[in-house]
Amino acid sequence: MLSEAESIARDHFSSHLAPLIVLTEQTESLYRRAMGAMADHPRPGAAPKVGLILTSRLTNDLRVCSFSAQLGYGIRALLVGATIVEVVGALAYVGDSESRAAHWAEHSDLRHSYPRKVEEGIKALLSSLGISSPGAKENWYRAYTFMCTAKHGNPLILMLHGLRIDRSGCSYPSGPDCSAFGTPLSAEALYNAVFFGASGVYVAIGHCAEETLLAQLRAEALRITEDLHGLELWFTELFNAGQEESAQGVVSQVQTQAIVSQLNSETERLRRETDRRRRGSSPRLTQ
Repeated sequence: MLSEAESIARDHFSSHLAPLIVLTEQTESLYRRAMGAMADHPRPGAAPKVGLILTSRLTNDLRVCSFSAQLGYGIRALLVGATIVEVVGALAYVGDSESRAAHWAEHSDLRHSYPRKVEEGIKALLSSLGISSPGAKENWYRAYTFMCTAKHGNPLILMLHGLRIDRSGCSYPSGPDCSAFGTPLSAEALYNAVFFGASGVYVAIGHCAEETLLAQLRAEALRITEDLHGLELWFTELFNAGQEESAQGVVSQVQTQAIVSQLNSETERLRRETDRRRRGSSPRLTQ
């Protein structure tokens, strides 16, 4: 039963990812408090209204990301994490600009979001946080790019996480994934959701006119970020443990290359066979 598998996954992740889950819950609580502060003490203008809309969206996205990760759906959690980056970027890009708030509200292009490029949102977010490190934008965009491999069904991540090879042959996992690959995926999703989520609160609460609340909630967002950075050694050890376990049965990069080579060989064989049959039938086709 799928529900039983999800229950087992929740138990697994509650113990293996406990530090991240605690910070995720704290970030969710911070969002609810920020929403209340912004609604009860709004600044005038259109920008705070857009800010409240985007913050409401982020509150729900963070919760969905957390649920997905803790139930063993790491790839799905990552795709929601990518959306969190996009919405936080839009929140920072609009900022307190009345003209950008108006453009956001009047946006009608279904093919593109606002701003059109995610890089613009990340740049605005870094500026709002007072971060000027040249490498920060590249690092943040790299994290977003990785999440987008899950979001867009990139073949590389599907080959690595959708195919398992061991002595008994090939298998195609479905449902919750608590494996050596699935656990780090859920961890990565939670880590990025907290990191970008806390940054989003820091920006969003600027729309609160009550200065004491603004300072308190921004201090809390910074504290969560610092605690997250404190998990970097733990995070590295989690991934290293996953790599060691994966070497014992889960498809490796070397195996992936072998599979791709085999698929290329089969494709070439089929192409040659198709050409042979086409040449053999061409006289009849030209009559």
